[in-house]
Amino acid sequence: MSLHPSIRIILLVVLAAVMPTLKPLALSVLMGLMAAILCLFGVKPYLSMLRRMRWLFLSMLIIYAFSTPGEYWAGWPYWVAPTYEGVHAGLLQALRLALMLAGLALVLATTSRDALIAGFFTMLQPFRYLGMDAERFAARLWLTLHYVEQPQSGRSPAAMFERLKTFQLDELDEPSMTIHLETPTLGWQDWLVLSLMLAIGIAAS
Repeated sequence: MSLHPSIRIILLVVLAAVMPTLKPLALSVLMGLMAAILCLFGVKPYLSMLRRMRWLFLSMLIIYAFSTPGEYWAGWPYWVAPTYEGVHAGLLQALRLALMLAGLALVLATTSRDALIAGFFTMLQPFRYLGMDAERFAARLWLTLHYVEQPQSGRSPAAMFERLKTFQLDELDEPSMTIHLETPTLGWQDWLVLSLMLAIGIAAS
Protein backbone atom coordinates (compact mmCIF):
# COMPACT_ATOMS: atom_id res chain seq x y z
CA MET A 1 0.00 0.00 0.00
CA SER A 2 1.58 3.26 -1.19
CA LEU A 3 0.48 6.46 0.49
CA HIS A 4 0.15 9.81 -1.22
CA PRO A 5 3.20 12.06 -0.58
CA SER A 6 1.01 14.63 1.17
CA ILE A 7 -0.26 11.94 3.57
CA ARG A 8 3.33 10.98 4.42
CA ILE A 9 4.13 14.62 5.19
CA ILE A 10 0.98 14.94 7.31
CA LEU A 11 1.91 11.79 9.24
CA LEU A 12 5.34 13.27 9.94
CA VAL A 13 3.74 16.50 11.19
CA VAL A 14 1.33 14.50 13.37
CA LEU A 15 4.26 12.51 14.78
CA ALA A 16 5.99 15.76 15.75
CA ALA A 17 2.77 17.07 17.33
CA VAL A 18 2.04 14.00 19.48
CA MET A 19 5.67 13.31 20.42
CA PRO A 20 5.62 15.32 23.68
CA THR A 21 2.52 13.44 24.90
CA LEU A 22 3.92 9.94 24.44
CA LYS A 23 5.21 7.99 27.42
CA PRO A 24 8.73 6.47 27.37
CA LEU A 25 7.36 2.97 26.73
CA ALA A 26 5.27 4.17 23.78
CA LEU A 27 8.27 6.08 22.41
CA SER A 28 10.47 2.99 22.69
CA VAL A 29 7.92 0.77 20.95
CA LEU A 30 7.43 3.32 18.20
CA MET A 31 11.19 3.69 17.81
CA GLY A 32 11.58 -0.08 17.44
CA LEU A 33 8.80 -0.19 14.85
CA MET A 34 10.34 2.70 12.94
CA ALA A 35 13.77 1.04 13.01
CA ALA A 36 12.30 -2.20 11.61
CA ILE A 37 10.62 -0.29 8.78
CA LEU A 38 13.82 1.63 8.05
CA CYS A 39 15.71 -1.65 7.69
CA LEU A 40 13.43 -2.49 4.77
CA PHE A 41 14.08 0.80 2.96
CA GLY A 42 17.71 1.36 3.90
CA VAL A 43 18.96 2.42 7.29
CA LYS A 44 22.22 4.07 6.16
CA PRO A 45 20.77 7.58 5.62
CA TYR A 46 19.28 7.46 9.11
CA LEU A 47 22.57 6.37 10.65
CA SER A 48 24.25 9.21 8.79
CA MET A 49 21.72 11.64 10.29
CA LEU A 50 22.40 10.32 13.78
CA ARG A 51 26.15 10.65 13.27
CA ARG A 52 25.83 14.27 12.18
CA MET A 53 23.61 15.01 15.18
CA ARG A 54 25.80 13.25 17.76
CA TRP A 55 27.11 16.48 19.30
CA LEU A 56 23.57 17.82 19.63
CA PHE A 57 22.55 14.62 21.43
CA LEU A 58 25.55 14.90 23.76
CA SER A 59 24.92 18.60 24.44
CA MET A 60 21.26 17.93 25.12
CA LEU A 61 22.07 15.17 27.60
CA ILE A 62 24.65 17.30 29.44
CA ILE A 63 22.33 20.33 29.65
CA TYR A 64 19.43 18.32 31.01
CA ALA A 65 21.61 16.24 33.34
CA PHE A 66 23.27 19.19 35.05
CA SER A 67 20.46 21.76 34.97
CA THR A 68 17.43 19.72 36.04
CA PRO A 69 16.68 19.77 39.79
CA GLY A 70 16.38 16.43 41.51
CA GLU A 71 18.31 13.71 43.28
CA TYR A 72 22.05 13.91 42.67
CA TRP A 73 23.83 11.00 41.01
CA ALA A 74 25.36 8.74 43.66
CA GLY A 75 29.13 8.85 44.01
CA TRP A 76 29.57 12.28 42.44
CA PRO A 77 30.51 15.46 44.34
CA TYR A 78 27.22 17.30 44.75
CA TRP A 79 28.55 20.51 43.17
CA VAL A 80 29.31 18.75 39.83
CA ALA A 81 26.87 15.85 40.01
CA PRO A 82 24.12 15.31 37.44
CA THR A 83 20.67 14.39 38.69
CA TYR A 84 18.77 11.20 37.98
CA GLU A 85 15.82 13.27 36.80
CA GLY A 86 18.07 15.28 34.48
CA VAL A 87 19.64 12.20 32.91
CA HIS A 88 16.19 10.68 32.43
CA ALA A 89 14.88 13.89 30.83
CA GLY A 90 17.94 14.17 28.58
CA LEU A 91 17.64 10.59 27.37
CA LEU A 92 13.93 11.06 26.79
CA GLN A 93 14.50 14.18 24.67
CA ALA A 94 17.25 12.38 22.73
CA LEU A 95 14.85 9.50 22.06
CA ARG A 96 12.21 11.93 20.79
CA LEU A 97 14.70 13.60 18.48
CA ALA A 98 15.96 10.22 17.22
CA LEU A 99 12.38 9.15 16.54
CA MET A 100 11.67 12.36 14.66
CA LEU A 101 14.80 11.85 12.57
CA ALA A 102 13.68 8.28 11.87
CA GLY A 103 10.34 9.57 10.58
CA LEU A 104 12.08 12.14 8.40
CA ALA A 105 14.53 9.52 7.06
CA LEU A 106 11.62 7.21 6.25
CA VAL A 107 9.79 9.93 4.32
CA LEU A 108 12.93 10.85 2.38
CA ALA A 109 13.73 7.20 1.67
CA THR A 110 10.27 6.45 0.27
CA THR A 111 9.54 9.74 -1.50
CA SER A 112 11.37 11.24 -4.46
CA ARG A 113 12.10 14.94 -4.65
CA ASP A 114 9.35 15.59 -7.20
CA ALA A 115 6.86 13.49 -5.22
CA LEU A 116 7.75 15.39 -2.06
CA ILE A 117 7.13 18.73 -3.75
CA ALA A 118 3.88 17.39 -5.21
CA GLY A 119 2.87 16.45 -1.67
CA PHE A 120 3.47 19.98 -0.41
CA PHE A 121 1.61 21.33 -3.44
CA THR A 122 -1.43 19.14 -2.66
CA MET A 123 -1.36 20.14 1.01
CA LEU A 124 -1.30 23.83 0.15
CA GLN A 125 -4.18 23.71 -2.32
CA PRO A 126 -6.86 24.53 0.31
CA PHE A 127 -4.91 27.67 1.26
CA ARG A 128 -5.34 29.18 -2.21
CA TYR A 129 -8.61 30.61 -0.92
CA LEU A 130 -6.53 32.61 1.56
CA GLY A 131 -4.40 34.06 -1.21
CA MET A 132 -1.48 31.60 -1.10
CA ASP A 133 0.00 30.71 -4.49
CA ALA A 134 0.67 26.98 -4.14
CA GLU A 135 2.15 26.71 -7.64
CA ARG A 136 4.65 29.49 -6.98
CA PHE A 137 5.66 27.94 -3.66
CA ALA A 138 6.11 24.50 -5.26
CA ALA A 139 8.18 26.01 -8.10
CA ARG A 140 10.45 27.88 -5.70
CA LEU A 141 10.84 24.81 -3.50
CA TRP A 142 11.78 22.74 -6.58
CA LEU A 143 14.33 25.34 -7.65
CA THR A 144 15.77 25.55 -4.14
CA LEU A 145 16.31 21.79 -3.95
CA HIS A 146 17.58 21.78 -7.53
CA TYR A 147 20.29 24.37 -6.84
CA VAL A 148 21.23 22.79 -3.53
CA GLU A 149 21.96 19.53 -5.34
CA GLN A 150 23.96 21.18 -8.15
CA PRO A 151 27.72 21.88 -7.89
CA GLN A 152 28.21 25.55 -7.20
CA SER A 153 31.54 26.07 -8.98
CA GLY A 154 32.11 29.64 -10.02
CA ARG A 155 29.47 30.97 -7.64
CA SER A 156 29.93 32.59 -4.27
CA PRO A 157 28.69 30.15 -1.58
CA ALA A 158 27.62 33.06 0.62
CA ALA A 159 25.60 34.67 -2.16
CA MET A 160 23.98 31.36 -3.11
CA PHE A 161 23.08 30.71 0.52
CA GLU A 162 21.44 34.11 0.83
CA ARG A 163 19.45 33.57 -2.35
CA LEU A 164 18.29 30.14 -1.26
CA LYS A 165 17.45 31.38 2.20
CA THR A 166 15.22 34.12 0.89
CA PHE A 167 13.94 32.14 -2.11
CA GLN A 168 15.26 34.89 -4.42
CA LEU A 169 16.07 32.47 -7.21
CA ASP A 170 14.85 34.73 -10.00
CA GLU A 171 18.19 36.52 -10.01
CA LEU A 172 20.22 33.45 -10.97
CA ASP A 173 21.84 33.61 -14.41
CA GLU A 174 20.33 30.36 -15.62
CA PRO A 175 18.24 29.64 -18.74
CA SER A 176 14.50 29.56 -18.21
CA MET A 177 13.03 26.15 -17.50
CA THR A 178 9.63 24.57 -17.28
CA ILE A 179 8.84 22.50 -14.21
CA HIS A 180 6.50 19.56 -14.60
CA LEU A 181 5.10 17.92 -11.49
CA GLU A 182 2.85 14.89 -11.44
CA THR A 183 0.29 15.24 -8.66
CA PRO A 184 -1.26 11.84 -7.95
CA THR A 185 -4.81 11.69 -6.70
CA LEU A 186 -5.70 10.53 -3.22
CA GLY A 187 -6.57 6.83 -3.12
CA TRP A 188 -8.79 4.87 -0.79
CA GLN A 189 -5.84 4.08 1.48
CA ASP A 190 -5.10 7.80 1.83
CA TRP A 191 -8.68 8.60 2.83
CA LEU A 192 -8.57 5.67 5.24
CA VAL A 193 -5.46 7.04 6.95
CA LEU A 194 -6.99 10.51 7.12
CA SER A 195 -10.18 9.09 8.61
CA LEU A 196 -8.22 7.11 11.20
CA MET A 197 -6.20 10.20 12.19
CA LEU A 198 -9.39 12.23 12.50
CA ALA A 199 -11.07 9.54 14.59
CA ILE A 200 -8.05 9.22 16.89
CA GLY A 201 -7.87 13.00 17.25
CA ILE A 202 -11.55 13.22 18.20
CA ALA A 203 -11.23 10.33 20.67
CA ALA A 204 -8.16 11.88 22.30
CA SER A 205 -9.69 15.35 22.64
